[in-house]
Amino acid sequence: MKSGIACCFLLSFSLAGLNLQGIHRGSVGWYPLEEEIGEAVPTGKGIGVSMIESPIGGSYQPNTSNLDFSGKTFDMKSGLSGVSEHATVVGTLFFGNTMSMAPGIDMIDVYNANLWAVGDFLKTGSAEPPAVETRRIQNHSWAGAFTREIHDIEGNRRFDYAIERDGFVAVVAMQNVTDPVPALMAHAYNAITVGKPDGQHNRGGTVFDEPGRIRPDLVSPGEGSGLFTSYSAPVVGAAAAMLLEEADRTPGLENARHRPEVIKSILMAGATKEPFPGWERSETLPVDEIFGAGRLNIYNSYRILIGGEQPPESNGYVGDSAWHLSDTSDGDSAEYFFSFNKDRETLTANLTWHRLIELDAGTNFQEVEPLVARLELRLFEADGFVLGDEVQVSIDPVNNVQHLYLENLPAGEYALRIDVINDPTPHGVRFALAWDAVPGVPPPPATYVEWRDRYLEGDGPEVAGPKADPAGDGLANLLVYALAGEPLRSNRDRLPIEGMEDVDDESYLSLTYTRPEVIEDVGYRIDASVDLLDWTEGIGEFVDQTVHDDGTVTQTWRDTEPTDHHESRFLRLTVIGEDLDGG
Repeated sequence: MKSGIACCFLLSFSLAGLNLQGIHRGSVGWYPLEEEIGEAVPTGKGIGVSMIESPIGGSYQPNTSNLDFSGKTFDMKSGLSGVSEHATVVGTLFFGNTMSMAPGIDMIDVYNANLWAVGDFLKTGSAEPPAVETRRIQNHSWAGAFTREIHDIEGNRRFDYAIERDGFVAVVAMQNVTDPVPALMAHAYNAITVGKPDGQHNRGGTVFDEPGRIRPDLVSPGEGSGLFTSYSAPVVGAAAAMLLEEADRTPGLENARHRPEVIKSILMAGATKEPFPGWERSETLPVDEIFGAGRLNIYNSYRILIGGEQPPESNGYVGDSAWHLSDTSDGDSAEYFFSFNKDRETLTANLTWHRLIELDAGTNFQEVEPLVARLELRLFEADGFVLGDEVQVSIDPVNNVQHLYLENLPAGEYALRIDVINDPTPHGVRFALAWDAVPGVPPPPATYVEWRDRYLEGDGPEVAGPKADPAGDGLANLLVYALAGEPLRSNRDRLPIEGMEDVDDESYLSLTYTRPEVIEDVGYRIDASVDLLDWTEGIGEFVDQTVHDDGTVTQTWRDTEPTDHHESRFLRLTVIGEDLDGG
């Protein structure tokens, strides 16, 4: 006997456009952060930014009269132009009042990318150094190249030089194709390169200035599931603005304020691998060749930031989630000891440092020899602050990032060790280490009654019933249970992720969601409609699934009719409770 209630999640596709206002927040951990700290969620207030836009039909500036930009001040650094729809969408995701996670950003410089790369900022091909960046973040939702590789190399060196000199966070979008990495600006060492969760972006590593450096550093959804890399990058920029605001207002976080390598390391350490069942690493390729460190998660990265800066101690332990900025020299090492009294579901550690461009009198950016130190990162078992067996290693020989990731780490003592293998810099190398150890959780309950008793024991039906919404996130308990969520926190990050599946040169809408692997009293169904009135039930075609160690399974289902067969098409996930006692 069925309970008579069903919960749905809706995905729509329309040739007239997509209404996906702020939907990326549910995929990057913003809702759990809001649930945990409420009005204290940083908004990027006080963080000035620059956006560099490729001109489309000669126009590069966003529509400043857009209501999402009310109260914001723009400086068109490359002169006035017509309105660019691309720049407008990027701006709404970066600092828009409703679309962005960082609506507090209100001072924006805007550049034409063609002019930014030469006279307006980088000054490539000239004898002058780059202009000084007074803003805290640059967003680059464009890609390109000069006509000569020597200028591409110079442009990236100038970019790294400016990032190190001025201390701004630089976010760079990949292209929406699987071709090799573009020359500008993804070959820079000191920027954060961003791809899409569907993996449809450049890959294969850099091709000059030390070939084989993995790109992107991480991925992020943009408008919806990350339809374009241009829209993924500003979401990462908004996350960086949130972290910078928190660092500005919180004592003890001073070293995160103007050191972009700290923000980069925290974002990469906080990135989640869960959406990517095929995510893999090796000792010499420590991040995934397609998804980098994983998908942006501002909840994880915020926890790492506020965990504080924790230097290593010879006879002391560091916390589960924290970071450290330090200088060290050739042959040095640093050890960070941990003591876990319970198993850890995951342990992630990320190490990054900058490429340095040091100019002597009479030396230009084409002639200078860049200085890139080589650092390695290892995890050891430990006993009484003495290192034991090696557990995992990150020894990428060409990149300026090392990354460790372990699942199901048993309780005990451990240590991270950084080794400086080679440091060609005259003053020592500065590095940023960030780590996040997540406690293990029991497998999800197999029945609604077990789930209710675990999380809502003693509560009446107005709180514990299948239709109740104790978290106030708009999701009924039945849907939260069916998606392996918890009722007293926001679960919008567990909503299905919309996407596209290509089969025989046709594109189909798809839904990907995570559910308990074993569940006895809920059924799942994919329905489709062209008008939101009449629904065809149970049309979903299974694509694939991945079983996780935590007792959940991630499944992808697609539509049975291609998108180009309809002007509009809608999918919904329906879950139906059966024999829910106590509902």
